[in-house]
Amino acid sequence: QSRRAIDLGVTQALGEAELGVTFFRTDYRDFIDFDPELFTNVNRPEVEARGVEFTAAAPLGESLRVQAFATYTDLDIPDSDRELLQRPEWRGGTS
Repeated sequence: QSRRAIDLGVTQALGEAELGVTFFRTDYRDFIDFDPELFTNVNRPEVEARGVEFTAAAPLGESLRVQAFATYTDLDIPDSDRELLQRPEWRGGTS
């Protein structure tokens, strides 16, 4: 898979906490996907991924820090009505 990626983000400190937002776009070439109708792997000549990620981090006392993120991704196969399988639009997590 060859790809081209562009990211643009900003992080803002608010006291000891931080908030961030990043916009991204990635263009994949020769993307391997599973086609359930053919029940086999297939090559998608192009796949476009666009989205935004939100991040937050803050201290919880002297030796503990909490972080969280949420990411929205819109995936598109140009010139096709197919959707990529098993790829959620929203993902998130904490640590």
